[in-house]
Amino acid sequence: MDLLRLQTRLAFALRPLAALFRLGASLRRRSWESGYRNRLRPSCPCISVGNIAWGGTGKTPLTDWLLTWAETRKLRSVVLSRGYKADVRLSSIYVRHHHRAREVGDEPLMLAQDHPESAVLVDPDRQRSGRYAMRCLSPDLLLLDDGFQHLSLRRDLDLVLLRPEDLGTEWNRLIPAGSWRESADALSRADAFLIKCDRAGMERLLPAIRTRLARFKRPVFSFTLRPVGLEPIGTRNSPPETLRRKPYALTAGVGNPIQVRETVTAFLGHAPEAEFFFPDHHAYGFRDVERITQAGLPVICTRKDAVKLRELSAADVWALRVEACFGPSVWAGTSFPRWFDEWWRLRQENSIEQLGPRDSRWTGFAADADLWDETPPPPPRAAGNDPAAASGPADSAAPAEDPTAPPDRPDRADGADATEPANTTPPETGPDAEHVPAPDADNDPATMSRAFSCASDISPDTGEPRGASGE
Repeated sequence: MDLLRLQTRLAFALRPLAALFRLGASLRRRSWESGYRNRLRPSCPCISVGNIAWGGTGKTPLTDWLLTWAETRKLRSVVLSRGYKADVRLSSIYVRHHHRAREVGDEPLMLAQDHPESAVLVDPDRQRSGRYAMRCLSPDLLLLDDGFQHLSLRRDLDLVLLRPEDLGTEWNRLIPAGSWRESADALSRADAFLIKCDRAGMERLLPAIRTRLARFKRPVFSFTLRPVGLEPIGTRNSPPETLRRKPYALTAGVGNPIQVRETVTAFLGHAPEAEFFFPDHHAYGFRDVERITQAGLPVICTRKDAVKLRELSAADVWALRVEACFGPSVWAGTSFPRWFDEWWRLRQENSIEQLGPRDSRWTGFAADADLWDETPPPPPRAAGNDPAAASGPADSAAPAEDPTAPPDRPDRADGADATEPANTTPPETGPDAEHVPAPDADNDPATMSRAFSCASDISPDTGEPRGASGE
């Protein structure tokens, strides 16, 4: 029996403890917000990516997207991470390629390897790592990974990620009776909500979104994690062209391994022959590797698992690379990348301080903009089609015949896929992805009151149309 089911069964008995936890979280929050405890004000824009509950909500892929967004604009970014089970003692750790996952944590190491132009600092004391970043690294942008409850740093933007169940059975169920770290009132600190679900899921969640989140008057965005390719990390890998037709094993030490299985199955077109699921942030050992590889099958894992399996010199292991793709929104009238572009522009112009913290011209909240999507839903897939044909887009950086990409998926020149999978949202593949102008989304002052205006179609960095470079 998993922990959530056990909590549900024991919810009545655990409610008194949950009430005490709620009181403690509330007192802690008030001590920071009242000024009783000093909060560090960074000298650059600070963005928190966090959640209200424990568990996987997609924080790391969203942080990865923000780092890519900053890198395309030549901005120096620094990520401040707690580093789960990291060995941090007297000072912050600047994560480098030579570090091991047990020293700095798997997710910080993964971000540091994927973004060498950015800096990743690991320290449970966010004030200490924030001061180090300001003093020694002079960043243009500070990102707080899992930072919603870390109030010792003032932030300019709070992005709060929610799971679909957070709007249903888990709503306002605090630890230990549930999975929430704070009560629902804490969501008033959020500047935007992001839910990991596809178009169909967003439509199903609409009644709950209206009931639960309307009072906060913040835009709600959806996103999915799209597979973009397989990366060989083993000491001896199978020929890549055999992966689609050859049995394979799947291992995952993440918060939601079932979702990993569904993603990999759709990507390759067939389910794994064997599965090895471990707790989130699992520290792999040689016995684990021996167990996983004893069947002699190619092994597919997540990127978070890959940074640990690579250290153990496992053979024939492939890491699935995914990217955040943004879909429909509610109360925004635009997509998340455009909304974020406009927030950054206003922040750089110091307009937010002049408008005030709740002005709809910068929050992007548009009460009359219900479910919005810039692209109509794809037609339903005809019966009998090859399931691999809708398994997900290929890596745009790889040639069309790359066998590690899904079969029969021709790439468009702009890097997007020519055939969208059923019941998913056509994604925005990167910060500079080409956008289709949304209705009533221009710079007219009358329109600004209902939603953000569209970002300029001309990149200020290159003078070329946005999306020309692609990803």
